[in-house]
Amino acid sequence: MNNDKYKEAFDKLAISKDFRERTLSHIKEGKIENRDIYKGGVTMKKAVSYGIIAATLIIALGMTLFLKGNNDDTEIALKESTGKVKVSYVASEDVPETIQGGEASGSLIFLTEEEIVNDYNSSILSGTVQDIKNILIDFGDGMTEYRAIATVSVDKAIKGEEKPGDKVDILLPTGIALDGSEKVTIEDTYVIAKLKVGMKGIFMPIRYTEDDYLEQYDSKLFLKELAEYGLMDGMRFAILESSNGEIINSAFSGITSNSTLEEVEEYIKSLMK
Repeated sequence: MNNDKYKEAFDKLAISKDFRERTLSHIKEGKIENRDIYKGGVTMKKAVSYGIIAATLIIALGMTLFLKGNNDDTEIALKESTGKVKVSYVASEDVPETIQGGEASGSLIFLTEEEIVNDYNSSILSGTVQDIKNILIDFGDGMTEYRAIATVSVDKAIKGEEKPGDKVDILLPTGIALDGSEKVTIEDTYVIAKLKVGMKGIFMPIRYTEDDYLEQYDSKLFLKELAEYGLMDGMRFAILESSNGEIINSAFSGITSNSTLEEVEEYIKSLMK
């Protein structure tokens, strides 16, 4: 028997040091105290003891594989995307700090408030953030980018077929600093980079189709493989309510930091055609 493997297995279990050492000693030396030998050279108690040890090892080794799987199984399965692209979940602390600000850049196409609300096949949802997971997109050849997937529990559908209680996963255009900072804020993400679990807001995501993808060199990533929904950018397609009740908004002139979410909802409705 490979004693090192068993040691590794037991290291993964919450067991006493004494039990670990005694069991490993039995495995290594084959010592069982009962000496009433039956025909064939194995006592009944000895056979039972070996069975207990074997069962313990099966559990230990199984737990080792289970724990290892949980630690390593961070990659998101991609069935339709092509090329070298891989996507994996990453811890918030692994998302590198970005010192750029999140203000709008010249790369954003100008949109009126009415166009933001009406000109895209988007839902408009009032909801609460239940979870945020950061992801790393690796296109190969050194091309990577960080994003996040937010799970939002729908309180009300202002526009769209979603119902109260629905959970929707929304791909965000940036990674999110879950430690309370905004260290990963990048261009065009001033609003959404402030997102936190438990935060309420108005979200305007589009539902992804096969026409929504990212492409780098020979790799193509279909975004619907990551989440059912996504934001067009992190500036104009979400309005958030901070923990102190302040409204975070960058696109709608009729909404102030002192507005309530109910007032935000009514203002959005006034823009709808």
